[in-house]
Amino acid sequence: MPEVTCCDLCGANQAKPYPNCAHRVDIVQCVNCGLIYTNGRPSLQEYLEHGARDPLVFREQAFLGVRERPRHRAVLRAIKPFFKEGARLLDVGAGAGHMLNLARQHGWQVSGVELQPSLVSYARDHYDLELACGQLIDVKYPSDTFDVIVVLQVLEHVLSPTELLMEAHRILKPSGVLFLKVPNVDSENARRLPSWWQEYHFYHFSAATLQSYLLKQHFLTERLCINPHIPTAFSKMRPIAWRWYHIATPIFSLGTRLRFHRLLKRTAGSITVYARKGKNLRSFSC
Repeated sequence: MPEVTCCDLCGANQAKPYPNCAHRVDIVQCVNCGLIYTNGRPSLQEYLEHGARDPLVFREQAFLGVRERPRHRAVLRAIKPFFKEGARLLDVGAGAGHMLNLARQHGWQVSGVELQPSLVSYARDHYDLELACGQLIDVKYPSDTFDVIVVLQVLEHVLSPTELLMEAHRILKPSGVLFLKVPNVDSENARRLPSWWQEYHFYHFSAATLQSYLLKQHFLTERLCINPHIPTAFSKMRPIAWRWYHIATPIFSLGTRLRFHRLLKRTAGSITVYARKGKNLRSFSC
């Protein structure tokens, strides 16, 4: 086994090969904290070239955000309780600016950070959004700047989640909210499609390792949701499906309910977390 890159979460340099590893990808699991990650980290230039090959980069531009619009609106509904006059929203990994454009229409004062120059240009040309081009830690926002920071399907792509979360904590206002979403390594999707997940992801989070990251950077996790993978075209049907399930639950046998929940856990494609900087806790609903 080649030399192991130190774990970004706990700093240990002892790891074991990850059994569900795709061809040509060296995935290991830290023996100390359980974090699953790609062994060996690229230089920043290699990282930019790696990101430019990611098909999602081209999809961001080609589909003008239409395909992802229901998900973007769902995010805006989720963070609506924190909206107030003059509230500032930061999107880390803003892509082509589709979600920020919708957020601005809803009254948010928006900012965004994006590493790919082509997407920064697209946001400027199509939405008149001035995104910061680079890594979050390099932008140097003042401390206590933002009310809400959104990190959607980004943490698995960065070179150091620790650095990103540390900087996010610094620039959030007291009691500011971090809305975070990552793929779930324990899902059936991750097991069935390892090459797709592992080629473009440097880190592979479970609910446990994600919460360990947040705790390490002094975030207070208020709600963690395991989300089933549902195609965007059917996203509007999710509330109807859940309402039907809760109405019909009393007529199901215990065995049927247990099988349903096991299936839901296996197909849970992502993990969503609401976390707060500070100690003023309140309840959330997914």
